[in-house]
Amino acid sequence: MLASLATEEGIREVILLYQDYYASIDSQPEMIEPEPAHNIKFASLDKGASCGCDFESTLSPESLASNLGFRNGLPIPFNHYRHKGGLTARDPNFKQLLNKDKTLFDPIKLHWHQLSAAHAIIRKLFTAESQPDHCTGVLIADEVGLGKTFLIATVIAFLITIVNREEGYPLPPIIGMCYASVFGKSY
Repeated sequence: MLASLATEEGIREVILLYQDYYASIDSQPEMIEPEPAHNIKFASLDKGASCGCDFESTLSPESLASNLGFRNGLPIPFNHYRHKGGLTARDPNFKQLLNKDKTLFDPIKLHWHQLSAAHAIIRKLFTAESQPDHCTGVLIADEVGLGKTFLIATVIAFLITIVNREEGYPLPPIIGMCYASVFGKSY
């Protein structure tokens, strides 16, 4: 999955940019070990320990999206396409251009790791009953380029959808199950 996040052309561009600014033609760059800014020691993940997504690791992208109440794998407020040239959906010509020439657009989709992270975040934030010792916070510490900003936008869009849902519109299954266990009726 990680290989799909960068194109060969993009990697080549980064290498050329590096060479233009930092590398001399006849020498390798000198690698300097940075001094630690602090002396905090982080624990390593013990074999068998959970990083918080064990439940999600058993689910398909379709199941994750369905539990979150997403349509076509995306939160309801999300656009389904991104213009390759930077035109935004707020531009009055966006829809007209999309209908005219879809080759100018890339489809927007969440990768499995983003769907599972959004699912885990929501699952950890909402509990069936008040649990004072339950940690409701999460730490998102993926590598650069894996879509942390897009993940947070996904969680925010999910929460907006919950808050703005119309009367009678069902809650997403992940929230509906929680509500049902608390109030004794399904949503």
